[in-house]
Amino acid sequence: IAKRIAEVQKSEVKLRNIEAGLSLFIADVKTIADVNLAWEKLTLTIPTIDNIEELPQIRIINLELEKANLIEKLFNQSQLPGLAVDALGARELSPNAPYDPDRIQLGVRFDLPIENRKAEGKTVAQSYKIRGNQRRLEYTRRELQANFSAVKDLLKINYQRFEVISDEVKKARLMS
Repeated sequence: IAKRIAEVQKSEVKLRNIEAGLSLFIADVKTIADVNLAWEKLTLTIPTIDNIEELPQIRIINLELEKANLIEKLFNQSQLPGLAVDALGARELSPNAPYDPDRIQLGVRFDLPIENRKAEGKTVAQSYKIRGNQRRLEYTRRELQANFSAVKDLLKINYQRFEVISDEVKKARLMS
């Protein structure tokens, strides 16, 4: 009986380790398996990974993608013609110059980039960076999904093993 109890306890430890592994993927996992020490009841709730977009790894890559898209838009905009209007007003406050009139200066600036190769090169480089981040995002999603599935399968297997060993302990107690 002691050997069987030790095996049940080992299964319980494995179950808790799997619970800890799942808690890395799902932030609000409290207890996956509620094990009663009397071996009467074992409840198992297997979580799902529906909120994969909320995982930190995915959120970080999404923020990098958003930043890269904004930088690409900035480089694209630097290739376009620009128009700027400047206005400057000045008034003499010194009493020593009473005849100096108020001054207003207006300026218009027009930029027309001709063969702006630097901005064009940065735009192309940024688009490749965006593609790389998109591929990294898809890989990370697949990797997290695979890890989660593996941990979930291990949890099911250990739960089944725990049930078998628990039944054997109950039968051994009845026989003794």
